[in-house]
Parts: sequence; structure tokens; C-alpha cells
Amino acid sequence: MPASCFRWLLVDEPDRESALVVRDRIQAGRLEPRQPPHFPIEVASALVVAAQVGRLERSTIGPLVRSLEAFGLDTIEPHDFATAAVETALELGLRVPDAGYIVCARRTGGTLITAGRRLFEVALRSGAAVALLGEMAPSPGGPAP
Repeated sequence: MPASCFRWLLVDEPDRESALVVRDRIQAGRLEPRQPPHFPIEVASALVVAAQVGRLERSTIGPLVRSLEAFGLDTIEPHDFATAAVETALELGLRVPDAGYIVCARRTGGTLITAGRRLFEVALRSGAAVALLGEMAPSPGGPAP
């Protein structure tokens, strides 16, 4: 779920509504996300970049990171994770962090939720379960499971 958590933190994100649907499903216990070990650092890095380009006040980064940490997203066991991510990156032509999300989905039997079209397509071709964040919309009666 690389982009979806980051996207609910910033009000100007294009897929924020869909990211909020994911967040609400997590809070309601309808999704049980598992993140790769590098996830918190990747989100923190994205927040720093957002501040550097003027999308976010620097003073809000710490509180946003703490709120995400308090949200309780579990990371998977890091044992031999880097090796698997490197092998997957080389196999699929991805950045190592992006390959890590595919490794995470494979190891947990979960679905990778991404806003990135390229990661979506590569994950789909690789046989990983994947969903495009922009297609995660609320159902007419509220958030779907």
C-alpha cells in the first residue's frame, strides 16, 4: 500500500478520496494492511519532499509521521526481505522499494494497493494481487469491505 497512506495525509493529493476510503476500511477492521519494513521511512521521506517543494509546512511533518505510527500499520518480518526485494527488482525492472511492496503482497497473501499505474501493471503481470488506488471508491451504502 505504498501511496495510499501518504495520499490521505496531504489534502492536495489527486487520489486522496480513494486513500481516505482505504483508511476508513482499515479503521473499521475491513482491511488488515501489512507493510514492508521500509514503509515508514518511505512515507517520512515523501513528507520531507512535500515540505521542500512547499506543499506542506515543515512543522507538520513530525505530527503527521507520529499519527501514521500511532495508526498501527504492521510491517512484515524483515528477515531476508532486502534480498527478496533486490531479486524482484532485477526480475521486474523496478526500484527496490517498489519491488518490496510486491514482495510484501506475495509473502502475506495480501493485495497491493498502489496509485502508481506502472507498479500496478508490473505487479499484475507478475501475478501479485494488486488494486489501483483510484478505483477504491465508496459503495453507495458506504465503504465496501
